[in-house]
Amino acid sequence: MKFLLLKVKGFGSGVVACIGGLVLFVIVKTFPMMVNTLGPDCTYFIYSGICFATAIHSIFFVPETRGKTLSELQTLYEKKIDDENAQL
Repeated sequence: MKFLLLKVKGFGSGVVACIGGLVLFVIVKTFPMMVNTLGPDCTYFIYSGICFATAIHSIFFVPETRGKTLSELQTLYEKKIDDENAQL
């Protein structure tokens, strides 16, 4: 988790792991029901649509971190947080 700030890295990693486990749980529980109800073609189409939407979101809304150091990322995110707090 390169993009997490050092002061929240432990907590953030735990949150990411919990969300990943929750998503996996939902997929495991809904997949058999969806295949029986909608059929395999529609089920895979829905899941591929979710993957496609996630890829589009990542391309347009997640900042590029390649080639940046952790301290540069920390400065960038702290500046964004300070700017958002100043608007309040």
